[in-house]
Amino acid sequence: MTQFDKQLFWELLIACQRTKSLARASAQLRLSLSSASKLIAAFETQTQLQLLDRTTRPATLTRNFERLVPIAQKLVKANVEAQRIIQTLKSEAKGETVHGRIIRICLPINVRNDAILERLLDYASASPGLRLEFFGDEGYERLLAGDVDIAQFGFFPNNQTLRADFIRTNGFLMLASHSFVARYGLPQDITELERFTIAIRNPENRSFSRRLQHGEETYFVPDSDRIIYADTTTCRSLLLLGRAISIDVSISTVLPEIKTGKLVAVLPGWHRKPNDTYVCCHMKHNNDPVINDLMAIIRETLRDEESDRWTTWLTHFGVNPETVKAAL
Repeated sequence: MTQFDKQLFWELLIACQRTKSLARASAQLRLSLSSASKLIAAFETQTQLQLLDRTTRPATLTRNFERLVPIAQKLVKANVEAQRIIQTLKSEAKGETVHGRIIRICLPINVRNDAILERLLDYASASPGLRLEFFGDEGYERLLAGDVDIAQFGFFPNNQTLRADFIRTNGFLMLASHSFVARYGLPQDITELERFTIAIRNPENRSFSRRLQHGEETYFVPDSDRIIYADTTTCRSLLLLGRAISIDVSISTVLPEIKTGKLVAVLPGWHRKPNDTYVCCHMKHNNDPVINDLMAIIRETLRDEESDRWTTWLTHFGVNPETVKAAL
C-alpha cells in the first residue's frame, strides 16, 4: 500500500469500529465498498492477518481488527498533528508566521452553524493574532483528549474537569418527504411506525435515544431490519431522498425544506426525546477571557436563534406546544 493508502486504511478501521458496518464506514469516507474491501484485502495479504470473517453474511470483524483499532486511532491522530506542524513550518519558511494564539473549536455537524461562524470570525478579525480552527462532531472526546479548546454537544458531560454552559433544549420532529409518502404512505398511529423504514442516529452517539413521546405517552422504537443507523448527514440524505422517515434530524439542517413544504410531519405530536445542548471547555480555562468570550458567542447566538425553534414548528404542523411541556 502507498503511504496515502495506509492513512486511508487506518481511517477506515476507525470508521468501521464506529459504525459497525463496512458499508456505512465506506460511505462516511466517500469510498466505494469495492475500494474499501480492496484496502482491507491488501492489508491482510501484506501482513497475513485476517481482519474480516468472510464465512458470515455480512462479513464480521475479527479479534485482530478490534486490537488494531486503538493503534489506528493513535496513528491517525499523530498524522493530523504532523500535518499541522508541517504546515506551520511551511508558513514560517514563507514568512507567514501567525503570531499569537490558536483556539480550536468543535461544533456539531447536525445543525446549521452559519450564524455562529459569522460571529466567531468577526471576533477573531477584531482580535489581532487570534486564529480559530474548527472541527466537526465527537466534541466530548476531542475536548477530553486536548485536541480542541471549546466543544458544543447535546448532552451534559458528567465530568468535573469540564465546565459546561447550558445553551438550550433542542427538540426533534418526525419527518418524511412527499416522495416517501407517495411511495410508502404514512403510519396512522404510533404502533404502525415500526412497519416503515426509519433513519436514526447511530447508538454510539451520546445523545442517541429510541424514546418517542406524545404528552405523557411514550413509545420505544424497536430494533429491526427496518431501522437504518447512520450519521447525521446520511440520515438527512435518506430523508430528502424519500427513502426513510427521520426521527432525529436537526430541524435547522432541513429548515429550507420544511419552510417550502417539501417535508411533512409524521404523526404530529409524537417526537423523539429532546436533548439539552452545552458549550464546554476545560476547567483550567474557566477564567480565560478569550475562551469565555468565544463560549458566550456560541451560547448567546444559539439562544437568540428563532428560525429553528422546536415549538415554532410544532405550531406550524398544528400541534399545541403545551402538549410537549412534559418533555421539556
